[in-house]
Amino acid sequence: MWKRLRILGAIPLFPCVLIFGAMILGFDWSKVLLLGLLALGVTLLCGVLLYPRQDPEIPRDWRQNLKHLQRNVEKIKNRTVYRGGHQIITELKQCQSSLPFLSPAARREITEYYLPTFLKYFTSYATFEECNEGNPSILATMKQMEEAMEEIAENFRKACDRNDQTVRLNVHAQTSLLYKKLNRKETRDG
Repeated sequence: MWKRLRILGAIPLFPCVLIFGAMILGFDWSKVLLLGLLALGVTLLCGVLLYPRQDPEIPRDWRQNLKHLQRNVEKIKNRTVYRGGHQIITELKQCQSSLPFLSPAARREITEYYLPTFLKYFTSYATFEECNEGNPSILATMKQMEEAMEEIAENFRKACDRNDQTVRLNVHAQTSLLYKKLNRKETRDG
């Protein structure tokens, strides 16, 4: 919300450009009209430059889905599933910092498969737990969901480990390349 209000910082430019331009060029109506158009253009340009940008590497609904996941995990009464859910949320938050450095396929895997899948499973589990009245079919379904969530969480951790190694290799490669460039420049200068 506050980031979007930065655009209002461009509005004072309009009268400033108009007044100072009129003082410099004179107050002829044609000059003031042209200055008004120029001031409007400058104001719009500054507004575009001040408009907050969405991080293209992190999807728009990532944080919202993470909040929904956290709310649904809070509803779960089974302590084992509850702790597992909190661990997954923590791992997703840690994974968020490395998302910009991942390949598009790895980023899609985490943002479009794992997070929505965890959200669906934990939401369904919380709903089943809420309406469960000792019904054997619901209990069996919940047990199957627990096993599926464990398996998905294990695959998620493996994917995060693979991606973490890839990020480290990319950072190491970039750092060594920069180091080599700096050494070449020093030998030429020295």
